Amino acid sequence: MSIARRRIRSAKAAGSLIETPQDNWLSHFTRYGETMVSKAEPNPSLERVRHTRLADKIADQLRRYIAANEMSVGARLPSERQLADTLGTSRTTISQALRILAIAGLVEVRPGSGTYIRIDPYTLLGVSFDVMFDPDPDSLARLAEFRHWIEDGLFTLANELSFEADNLRNAFDVLARLDISIGEFIEADASFHVAIVAGAQNPYLTSLFEAVHRQILQVTYTGWIESGHSPQWLSGRERHQHIDMHRRIRDAALDGSPQELRGALDDHSASLERHIEITQKELR
Repeated sequence: MSIARRRIRSAKAAGSLIETPQDNWLSHFTRYGETMVSKAEPNPSLERVRHTRLADKIADQLRRYIAANEMSVGARLPSERQLADTLGTSRTTISQALRILAIAGLVEVRPGSGTYIRIDPYTLLGVSFDVMFDPDPDSLARLAEFRHWIEDGLFTLANELSFEADNLRNAFDVLARLDISIGEFIEADASFHVAIVAGAQNPYLTSLFEAVHRQILQVTYTGWIESGHSPQWLSGRERHQHIDMHRRIRDAALDGSPQELRGALDDHSASLERHIEITQKELR
């Protein structure tokens, strides 16, 4: 055996990145224009690459359009027909893209009227998070942990919690309806949980929570958005359990019971984690 060959083995035993050609397959990765070399695993596995949906690409383009034109709160976007003609796609795809932006809290879709910009000074933090962060099914669990950490800030940042009773009741009433539509459920769910976090009276905490919560909704309910069929936990007995869980949160908040509220939110977070596990399996 040559001296050079022994040096390669010795270096590899010490953890060096020096490799023989046979060991080097699939070891080059490109990220943001840089080439990195890493030691390949003995039996590397290959996974199907998920292609970005056209609706996602159009939603990103609309985000840039809104920012570039400095559109103010309440400004109206071009109609779905105009956007479809301009972008050379179908109105169905445009509708999905606008729904993605609505879930993210960037726009409000008003049936029969149009799509309007929905941004205020305190949501800029959340909007920045939404624009910079693009979650996938595999990152949902970590994002849910982050969401729970923000939600728990209710009990560490605020000396006294103060909730808008009407907002909580109205959002819960929509969630409790059995004939709820896709858009109504997503908006009511976001409004309900945002109203809870708003009890800390810290607009930046509320804005960040809303951005994270809507990101989770966006990925978790992707299948529902595309097919129109509700997930299993929103039908049958699980549907009633879902309603009872939110009723417990509402009652604890309005009754001024912080310990009960914290327990109810912990139970909801555990339920959300189970839903995420189901979503991850369905989207793979």
